[in-house]
Amino acid sequence: MEENQTSTKAWELLDEALFTSKHVKDRDIKAGSTDWENVYPTSLEETDKMDALMDEAEKEAGSQRDADFNERLAELRDITEWSRKRHKTWKWSLIAGALLSVAIFWYFNNDNEEDVKAAKEVVASVENWVECDTTITYKQVKSNSYGDYQSYYRIRLRNAKWYKAYLLNKAKYEELSSLDRVKEYRLRADTATTDKRKEWYLKAAKDSEERAKEYRTKFDEQSKMGFEDIKKLALEDVGGTLKRHESSKSTTTGWIIYLVILIPLYIISGYAYGYMITRHRRQHSIMNTLQKWGYRAAVFFFGTGLAMNLLPDNIVKYQYSNGATSTEREANVMNIIVIALKVGLVVVGVIIFCFTAVFIMTIETITGLMRNFNWAPLINKVKGQATKLGEKAAEQTGKLGKKD
Repeated sequence: MEENQTSTKAWELLDEALFTSKHVKDRDIKAGSTDWENVYPTSLEETDKMDALMDEAEKEAGSQRDADFNERLAELRDITEWSRKRHKTWKWSLIAGALLSVAIFWYFNNDNEEDVKAAKEVVASVENWVECDTTITYKQVKSNSYGDYQSYYRIRLRNAKWYKAYLLNKAKYEELSSLDRVKEYRLRADTATTDKRKEWYLKAAKDSEERAKEYRTKFDEQSKMGFEDIKKLALEDVGGTLKRHESSKSTTTGWIIYLVILIPLYIISGYAYGYMITRHRRQHSIMNTLQKWGYRAAVFFFGTGLAMNLLPDNIVKYQYSNGATSTEREANVMNIIVIALKVGLVVVGVIIFCFTAVFIMTIETITGLMRNFNWAPLINKVKGQATKLGEKAAEQTGKLGKKD
């Protein structure tokens, strides 16, 4: 009877170890069984408790152990041993996405660098403008179409007079366009079938008339500007372009730096204790699902783009007056559309692939750094040094006060 009681108590201790994890529900304990994945501990404390209970069960069982007991004990020992070790959680597939992102940002960063260089040269050329007469009258400005405005835009930075011509041309074009709309709206108001529509057209005509006056006022103000004022406006124009290019370059450079830092941090933080993996298994499941579907979408778009065959060329048969015939292959203009579609699909696939990888790496790196390292000693050390510095500063301040 003694042997049977000891064996029963040992089994009870082993069952208690089996149900230590917080993933085990009360209903599982009452039923006396649970899913095996729920047995894994979720903290160091639970791991220690499981080992302690197993040690006690072994001691209680003594030499009176059956095969089932030994098998269950070995299985639980494997679980706690796995839980105490660190395991690699980072993935090469995600790193590949980050490296591809670095390559893409590097390419665009070089383009942005060239744009910044060119913009700086333009700013320098405007700063070195030679002073000239900038007198231009209203009649001298011929602005009959948007094409005239575009023509002036392309050559506006040659000198101050050309830039002023560009500004005045733009103002006069907007003024004349607004006056044309005034006439159009008033004509439509005369032929409107309802009072509501007539009222709307008359209001639109009035608004356009106000805009025309504003542009004429702007024209008159700019026409009075001399060389220095025009140069100032031109520098604001090209300076704004330079700032936009510098901003774009800063953005791509920032992403490159971020990814270069992220990749090693992702690897360093990607060694989690087994109990941490179990504790946050829902997050791991979500991240795995996100990666799976993100990469599937990327493969779908990328693969579809590569797999699309160009539309075949047109086969044209010619018949001549002498009865002879010939067959020739002519390019199908629709192939251009297909090529554009292929490129678009491939680009979408690459973007999804990179975004998925970087997004998951960012989350896993942040959570990994928080969970897989003990920051408390470092934080306490920093706080201690800060306290000492504060006390020292207060002491110095007290000494100075006594001297006064």
